[in-house]
Amino acid sequence: MATLNVMSYTGAELDYAIPEIWSRKILKDYMRKSFWAKKIGPSGSSQPIVTRNDFTADAGDTVHIQVLSRSFPAAVTGESTLMGSEAKLALGQFNLSVDWKRMAYAYTKKLKKMTFFEIAMVINSQLSDWLALDTDNDIFYELITTAAAKTSTIYANGKTSLATLTEDDTFSHIEIDKMKLALKRRGTMPIQVKTDGGGIQNYFGYVMSEVDAHNLRQDKWWWDTNIQALDRGMNQPAFTGALGIYNGMILYDYNSIKGVQGTGLRPEAQIYGTHTAIVTTITVGANDKNDYTKNFPSTGYLSIMNTAGTAREFVQYTGKTAYTFTGCTRASTYGGTTSVASTYVTGDLITLYNHVSYQIGFGAETCAHVWSVYPQPIKQTYDYEFEQGLGIECMMGVKAIEDSANKCPNYVLGASYAGNPLVGL
Repeated sequence: MATLNVMSYTGAELDYAIPEIWSRKILKDYMRKSFWAKKIGPSGSSQPIVTRNDFTADAGDTVHIQVLSRSFPAAVTGESTLMGSEAKLALGQFNLSVDWKRMAYAYTKKLKKMTFFEIAMVINSQLSDWLALDTDNDIFYELITTAAAKTSTIYANGKTSLATLTEDDTFSHIEIDKMKLALKRRGTMPIQVKTDGGGIQNYFGYVMSEVDAHNLRQDKWWWDTNIQALDRGMNQPAFTGALGIYNGMILYDYNSIKGVQGTGLRPEAQIYGTHTAIVTTITVGANDKNDYTKNFPSTGYLSIMNTAGTAREFVQYTGKTAYTFTGCTRASTYGGTTSVASTYVTGDLITLYNHVSYQIGFGAETCAHVWSVYPQPIKQTYDYEFEQGLGIECMMGVKAIEDSANKCPNYVLGASYAGNPLVGL
């Protein structure tokens, strides 16, 4: 009996030799594919993500990172005595835990290499995709969920909570202006970008979902105002993949695939199988090792819309697995709106709350990303090497950077209504 969750294929002999530089290629691919990895720099680099690799730690260890906040001491004047009136450094620390992350694919030796198909190369690409997406998700989850209480949230159209957001509260240029003001008032450190002429320009970043980006493009003011284009001189990493620049904010959209996890900014899933109006477990995928609910919080409200767009229901859930939402209360009331329980079939769309989408306005040193062990290849064999497993392992952790008052001053959250503009798609 096999012990690995293997793929199999009938064909010619498989050459599964893997070059020694594979682990470095994984890391390079991760840096290229990850949204946040393109914005990484050492402490003091004025980049959004601060990376540290100077720690030696075991799984589960806590890394203590010291912080020094700006202080505002009063000077003594005239002949006043300075002794006893010395200023004190505003010192503090925040803690970050590192742990192992491992991922692998397994296959039989009979899974064949075709002329256009090299299994090791395909697995290498899949692993780097996984590492990039998983790291992005970790950072989004840290900023949006774990550390949210240590920053501020701006709700679209002047609303005051997620539950009060309605269809009229979509993302617009007004939210960009408010975010810029919020970041300045929090004392957020700007991202410093070197120009080709050797100068320094200060910017803030603003990342949104693809639905928010779509809604922004429908904003007449957005098109009618003079938006600064990304000219040829702006070839710095900070501008990679940017939508444009508006009011000193570099705008990015972060895309997802409909119904497949979504992103930390806008979680999505889709119904798997037929659901009657009374079931209390909502299934969103097969038990196939995929994590379909990763970007959803552990408890909350779901909005389920049928494919035709003719029925929508709010469902409160109290738990989740990788492929189900459990402890569901059907036909729940959310934001003062009472819904009706319906029957759903495979493909019906699920979003968080009332089609809520988050945005993140950020400056420099927003989040710490710590490596204790860089990604490296791992292999497993079984049954006289007839079954093969290829994977990677690393030890890492992420944490929103805090000041000496245990607040997160270098980012602010936004939230808006972001319903699917394409019914059935």
